[in-house]
Parts: sequence; structure tokens; C-alpha cells
Amino acid sequence: KILREKLSDWADQVACAIRERRFLKSIPLGLASWISSFFMVSLFLHYEGVIPLGKGGAISVFIATTVGLAIPALPGGMGTYEAGAIVVLRHLGFNLEKALSVAIALHLTQMIMSIAGALFIVAKERIGMVGLVRRAKELAMGRESPESFL
Repeated sequence: KILREKLSDWADQVACAIRERRFLKSIPLGLASWISSFFMVSLFLHYEGVIPLGKGGAISVFIATTVGLAIPALPGGMGTYEAGAIVVLRHLGFNLEKALSVAIALHLTQMIMSIAGALFIVAKERIGMVGLVRRAKELAMGRESPESFL
């Protein structure tokens, strides 16, 4: 019953976002985010890689690491992100040690950019860490709606 209610709430929120055209406004931002993330992965692999990967290799690593992040694991996708990168890099000719070091360094660069972006938003919006944690707890406990964050 609880799962059905949560799923119904989620469907209502998605339907509301589509009706209010927030969904359509978010599509370009989402695409820009994916493109910039792919650009970062490609740029990193271009300058880090001993073996030239080309666009196909970069796309393969990007997709594998994205799938790795989608698998629930440790916070930040630690382990699954690296596993996705290692599988592809090994297939492309990297030895295990080099693939592991590239995967860890790649994940760190992705995390650093995300953390820097989050800190920029927190500072720009003058939320403060205490206020952010308080609002997240209220949202998690159902006392506040996600729309109140917008």
C-alpha cells in the first residue's frame, strides 16, 4: 500500500510538472548537463589515455559509468562507476592497473565538478548548510513539498 501511494504521488508530480510546462523547460537543462558531463569525460580521457580511444570509446566509457552510477551502491556510486569504466577500458586495451587508475581519477573529476557546482548554488542562493540540512530533513519527513525548494 505504501509503495502504491508513493508511486501515485510521483505520477501526480510528474503529471503536474508536464501540465505546468516545467518538464519542457527542464529538457534543455538536462540535455546541457548530459552534454557537459560527456564533454568532461571525453576531455579527461583524451588527455589521460595512453591508448587513443576516439569518440566511440569515450561514448562507451560515458555510458558504462552512467549505468554504473544508476546501480544502487555506496554513496556517490563508488565502486559501480569505476567498475563500468574498467569493463570498457579493459575491452579497449588498457591493463587492469591503468584502467583502475583512470576510472578513479575520472570519478574524482566528476565529483569535484558536482561538489563545486553544489557549493556555488548554496552560496548563490544563500541557503547555508544548516538550512539546507534542515530543509532536506523536512522534505524527507513529508512536512514540506519538493515544490517549496523551487
